[in-house]
Amino acid sequence: MSTGLGNKLVGQIGEFLVCAELGRRGLVATPFSGNVPLYDVVATNDQAVSVPIQVKTNNGGDWQFNAGRYLEIDFDPDSGVQTVKGHTQLPLPRLIHVFVWLGHSKEKADRFFVFTATDLQRCIERGHTNFLRKHDGRRPRKPESFHTAVRTQDLEEYEGNWAVVHKQLRRQGS
Repeated sequence: MSTGLGNKLVGQIGEFLVCAELGRRGLVATPFSGNVPLYDVVATNDQAVSVPIQVKTNNGGDWQFNAGRYLEIDFDPDSGVQTVKGHTQLPLPRLIHVFVWLGHSKEKADRFFVFTATDLQRCIERGHTNFLRKHDGRRPRKPESFHTAVRTQDLEEYEGNWAVVHKQLRRQGS
């Protein structure tokens, strides 16, 4: 479903929705509107402990990624086969991610999926490995591409998982 919203506006809406949800949960949060490379929002509790949060907003499709940023992937150009060998080292493995699915109506409410960068890495590994398995290790159209998608149904276990933010704040404060 397309609403005609540009990507920048969709991202901005997602960041403000995350700030509002964090406010409902007793935290002060502020967006940085794309000015900080690794995160979009900072949330702070009443003891002035803060955590950065990366926000990705979806306007009706899947979240798109380069699996090579999260996984060690061998590619054999002769056979076109990709083999997942393991995980890359993440710069901030505990970085909190909030994926926002815009609902666009009262009947379809906004949805929030909250997890760490390590959780995202595992999700990307699961999805990319399963895709390759279905295709005998070869991407059908563009064998050299490490493109992968994370679908809403891949993230359902993380829906409304705001406790991860509070847990991270407690960890930072100790």
